[in-house]
Amino acid sequence: MTSSTLSPREQALQTARSMLMQTTSRPAPANSMVEHTVNSAALENKADAAGTDLHDTLDERYILAAGKLCLAGASNELPQIIAIRPDLLTIARQFIARANFDWLDDATTIITDEAAALDDDAGIAENDVSSRVLQALNARERAELLMVGLGALLGESPQLSDDQTAPLEGFELLVRPILWRLIPLNAEREAALAWVDPSMRKKLWWWSEGVDVPRNALQALSTVAHLVQCFPSARSELDKAIQAERLFTRLVDAAPRLAQSRETVIRLEDWLNRQRAHQANKDILELPMVAGFESGEQLLLTESQFELSWQQPDRLIVDLLANRKEGAAPRLYIAGISVDGLAVPDCEERFEFRLEGNWRDATNVKLELPLATGILTHAIVGPKR
Repeated sequence: MTSSTLSPREQALQTARSMLMQTTSRPAPANSMVEHTVNSAALENKADAAGTDLHDTLDERYILAAGKLCLAGASNELPQIIAIRPDLLTIARQFIARANFDWLDDATTIITDEAAALDDDAGIAENDVSSRVLQALNARERAELLMVGLGALLGESPQLSDDQTAPLEGFELLVRPILWRLIPLNAEREAALAWVDPSMRKKLWWWSEGVDVPRNALQALSTVAHLVQCFPSARSELDKAIQAERLFTRLVDAAPRLAQSRETVIRLEDWLNRQRAHQANKDILELPMVAGFESGEQLLLTESQFELSWQQPDRLIVDLLANRKEGAAPRLYIAGISVDGLAVPDCEERFEFRLEGNWRDATNVKLELPLATGILTHAIVGPKR
């Protein structure tokens, strides 16, 4: 099979394997197959295009190749490669000591300074602004390939200093909140993910998040704002649409977990009664959706404003689907004692309660949700009506 008939993922795997098995201590001649393979991936050119000053050494290319192998979904091949080339472990350890991601600061600046101008040109890739932003995103990909490659070769997350990780943290802190401004580049962002295994694409969030949104969506923002300003009652329809999108996303994310657990579906009432069988009081949860799973996360309740889930052994999870009052968090009252919900990292509007002790014995458990429209109270445990 020729390289022209390979899929982007197969080409990436071929490039990574060839690079990792190249054992010369210096770059091969320009007309060699190895050099051609490395150039086909253009790994070293991405950093140069982004204006970085990272040394393009052969050692670094090995680490980039290991990262690419993993993100393309073939990390299981690395142990065999390392067995043949144990020097890769030494290369990775030595690279950590001198790793420097300061060049990523330039990429961050390009995106934060110029992303707002993308919508003016509807994301035309040939446009100078679009090209610069895409080069900056490529630089972030290069950094991720290095991090993933180091972790895969060493078998653990790379132990970097605060100074080394600061550019990575700065990129996320400054770029993630404005990622929506990159929607006009969605065709290019989607193409950049073609070689990545679907299970790994979320790791490259600057490419993947919101990539399914129509690239002209930003042009509709002012139109929707004008509509709501003229007809305030239309805001409720907008809120319903947002809630529906959140619920849809939750269902899509939960689908693999629910499918894996579908053979252990039980009635929530039965589950709770088993937990409290030693008590004569058989009060049950007042929930319209009484199905859950013995393992994993159990969806207990779906309402228009929130969802309630349980995860063994002691996590009660609340997903807010309605707008929350700024700075406020859900609160749980167990027999009159309040417990504050903790925000779940990297999960939008998701809070958890760690429940310990004999909370299941309580006959009065109440959930309080601070919504933008006011406090919503829901009785979770109480007498049957």
